[in-house]
Amino acid sequence: MAGIWETYPNALSLKHKLRALVVNDSKFEQVLLVAVLSRVGVETLVADNEKEALEVIQEGVILDLIIMDREMHDLDDGIHATRKLRAMGVTAKIIGISTEDMREAELEFLNAGADEYLTKPVKKEKLMSILEEIDNKI
Repeated sequence: MAGIWETYPNALSLKHKLRALVVNDSKFEQVLLVAVLSRVGVETLVADNEKEALEVIQEGVILDLIIMDREMHDLDDGIHATRKLRAMGVTAKIIGISTEDMREAELEFLNAGADEYLTKPVKKEKLMSILEEIDNKI
Protein backbone atom coordinates (compact mmCIF):
# COMPACT_ATOMS: atom_id res chain seq x y z
CA MET A 1 0.00 0.00 0.00
CA ALA A 2 2.95 2.33 0.51
CA GLY A 3 3.22 2.58 -3.27
CA ILE A 4 0.14 4.80 -3.41
CA TRP A 5 1.86 7.66 -1.60
CA GLU A 6 5.49 6.84 -2.38
CA THR A 7 7.92 9.46 -1.25
CA TYR A 8 6.76 12.71 -2.70
CA PRO A 9 9.67 15.13 -2.49
CA ASN A 10 8.90 18.76 -1.94
CA ALA A 11 8.13 19.21 -5.62
CA LEU A 12 5.31 21.51 -4.60
CA SER A 13 6.53 24.81 -3.26
CA LEU A 14 3.69 26.59 -1.52
CA LYS A 15 3.90 30.38 -1.17
CA HIS A 16 1.56 30.43 1.82
CA LYS A 17 1.15 28.37 4.96
CA LEU A 18 -2.00 26.33 4.38
CA ARG A 19 -4.12 24.60 7.01
CA ALA A 20 -6.24 21.53 6.28
CA LEU A 21 -8.70 19.39 8.19
CA VAL A 22 -9.01 15.69 7.41
CA VAL A 23 -12.40 14.32 8.49
CA ASN A 24 -12.19 10.55 8.34
CA ASP A 25 -12.80 7.76 10.84
CA SER A 26 -10.14 5.50 9.29
CA LYS A 27 -6.85 5.91 11.15
CA PHE A 28 -5.02 4.43 8.16
CA GLU A 29 -6.44 6.99 5.75
CA GLN A 30 -5.82 9.78 8.27
CA VAL A 31 -2.15 8.83 8.50
CA LEU A 32 -1.77 8.71 4.71
CA LEU A 33 -3.40 12.08 4.12
CA VAL A 34 -1.61 13.79 7.00
CA ALA A 35 1.73 12.41 5.81
CA VAL A 36 1.40 13.71 2.27
CA LEU A 37 -0.02 17.08 3.34
CA SER A 38 2.64 17.59 6.00
CA ARG A 39 5.38 16.69 3.56
CA VAL A 40 4.55 19.75 1.47
CA GLY A 41 4.18 22.00 4.50
CA VAL A 42 0.42 21.95 5.08
CA GLU A 43 -0.54 22.15 8.75
CA THR A 44 -3.07 19.34 9.13
CA LEU A 45 -5.70 18.72 11.78
CA VAL A 46 -7.72 15.52 12.06
CA ALA A 47 -11.31 14.86 13.07
CA ASP A 48 -12.76 11.36 13.40
CA ASN A 49 -16.34 12.47 12.78
CA GLU A 50 -18.76 15.32 12.15
CA LYS A 51 -18.90 16.35 15.82
CA GLU A 52 -15.12 16.80 16.02
CA ALA A 53 -15.05 18.69 12.70
CA LEU A 54 -17.72 21.11 13.94
CA GLU A 55 -15.77 21.62 17.18
CA VAL A 56 -12.69 22.66 15.19
CA ILE A 57 -14.75 25.33 13.42
CA GLN A 58 -16.45 26.47 16.63
CA GLU A 59 -13.00 26.98 18.15
CA GLY A 60 -12.36 29.55 15.42
CA VAL A 61 -9.74 27.61 13.48
CA ILE A 62 -9.31 29.06 9.99
CA LEU A 63 -8.96 26.38 7.31
CA ASP A 64 -8.00 26.46 3.66
CA LEU A 65 -9.02 22.88 2.85
CA ILE A 66 -11.29 20.23 4.31
CA ILE A 67 -11.02 16.64 3.08
CA MET A 68 -14.32 15.01 4.02
CA ASP A 69 -14.91 11.26 3.93
CA ARG A 70 -18.41 10.23 2.92
CA GLU A 71 -18.63 6.98 4.85
CA MET A 72 -18.05 7.20 8.58
CA HIS A 73 -19.03 4.46 10.99
CA ASP A 74 -20.99 6.52 13.46
CA LEU A 75 -24.31 8.17 12.67
CA ASP A 76 -22.60 10.99 10.80
CA ASP A 77 -21.75 11.06 7.17
CA GLY A 78 -19.63 13.46 5.19
CA ILE A 79 -22.55 14.84 3.21
CA HIS A 80 -24.44 15.87 6.34
CA ALA A 81 -21.26 17.32 7.84
CA THR A 82 -20.56 19.30 4.66
CA ARG A 83 -24.05 20.82 4.78
CA LYS A 84 -23.57 21.81 8.41
CA LEU A 85 -20.15 23.36 7.74
CA ARG A 86 -21.52 25.46 4.87
CA ALA A 87 -24.49 26.51 7.02
CA MET A 88 -21.97 27.71 9.62
CA GLY A 89 -20.38 29.92 6.97
CA VAL A 90 -17.27 27.84 6.32
CA THR A 91 -15.67 29.02 3.08
CA ALA A 92 -12.72 26.60 2.96
CA LYS A 93 -12.50 24.37 -0.11
CA ILE A 94 -14.24 21.10 0.75
CA ILE A 95 -13.22 17.95 -1.07
CA GLY A 96 -15.61 15.04 -0.66
CA ILE A 97 -13.98 11.61 -0.88
CA SER A 98 -15.54 8.18 -1.17
CA THR A 99 -14.93 4.68 -2.43
CA GLU A 100 -18.01 5.08 -4.63
CA ASP A 101 -17.24 6.03 -8.18
CA MET A 102 -20.82 6.94 -9.02
CA ARG A 103 -22.23 10.18 -10.37
CA GLU A 104 -25.03 10.04 -7.78
CA ALA A 105 -22.55 10.05 -4.88
CA GLU A 106 -20.65 12.94 -6.46
CA LEU A 107 -23.83 14.98 -6.95
CA GLU A 108 -24.88 14.40 -3.33
CA PHE A 109 -21.59 15.85 -2.12
CA LEU A 110 -21.63 18.77 -4.55
CA ASN A 111 -25.26 19.60 -3.68
CA ALA A 112 -24.31 19.61 -0.01
CA GLY A 113 -21.69 22.27 -0.69
CA ALA A 114 -18.51 20.39 -1.53
CA ASP A 115 -16.29 22.00 -4.15
CA GLU A 116 -14.96 18.75 -5.57
CA TYR A 117 -15.43 15.01 -5.29
CA LEU A 118 -12.64 12.43 -5.50
CA THR A 119 -12.75 8.66 -5.33
CA LYS A 120 -10.41 6.70 -3.10
CA PRO A 121 -7.58 6.20 -3.17
CA VAL A 122 -6.99 9.91 -3.59
CA LYS A 123 -4.33 10.48 -6.23
CA LYS A 124 -1.40 12.48 -4.88
CA GLU A 125 -1.11 14.42 -8.14
CA LYS A 126 -4.73 15.59 -7.85
CA LEU A 127 -4.25 16.56 -4.21
CA MET A 128 -1.11 18.54 -5.10
CA SER A 129 -3.03 20.29 -7.88
CA ILE A 130 -5.77 21.29 -5.43
CA LEU A 131 -3.21 22.63 -2.94
CA GLU A 132 -1.53 24.65 -5.67
CA GLU A 133 -4.90 26.08 -6.73
CA ILE A 134 -5.71 27.12 -3.16
CA ASP A 135 -2.23 28.59 -2.68
CA ASN A 136 -2.55 30.68 -5.86
CA LYS A 137 -5.90 32.14 -4.73
CA ILE A 138 -4.59 33.49 -1.43
